[in-house]
Amino acid sequence: MKMTASLLLATASLLASPTALVAESPSLCETTELLPPALSAWRSAPAKDMTIGKPVDLALRPSTRVTFAVAPERASKPDSFGAVIDFAVAEPGQYQVALGDAGWIDIVDSGKALVSISHRHGPACSGIRKIVEFTLAPGKYRLQISGSAVAKVRALIVKS
Repeated sequence: MKMTASLLLATASLLASPTALVAESPSLCETTELLPPALSAWRSAPAKDMTIGKPVDLALRPSTRVTFAVAPERASKPDSFGAVIDFAVAEPGQYQVALGDAGWIDIVDSGKALVSISHRHGPACSGIRKIVEFTLAPGKYRLQISGSAVAKVRALIVKS
């Protein structure tokens, strides 16, 4: 009986102050995790154009209104958003494309989508949702983002 009364009091206090439950939840981000050095620019002020090593906040358009350089590997839902952004690479190597929200990432070279070498989630509490890695030679490329549920997304391309 004493235990039941204690549980009722605890439940009542949580209902009276719902923020108490949120504040103590270990699954919510209370601090931002340190980023690996290659991704440290993620929290920098955004650039105006897609440049290696600088984040950019992209305004996406409805996917049905985007002219993709090649059809995205994964078909977009009609109510999703996308974009095509040109960028240049000066040095050969492996490059990571980081997105702040879910979306399909393709890099296009000479009219063909490149095959990624890895993909993963970003570090916990970093604001990075997805990272896809590609091997790139010096040259000009197109980054295609498709299938995004949001109309604005932060993106960053860095050398690994």
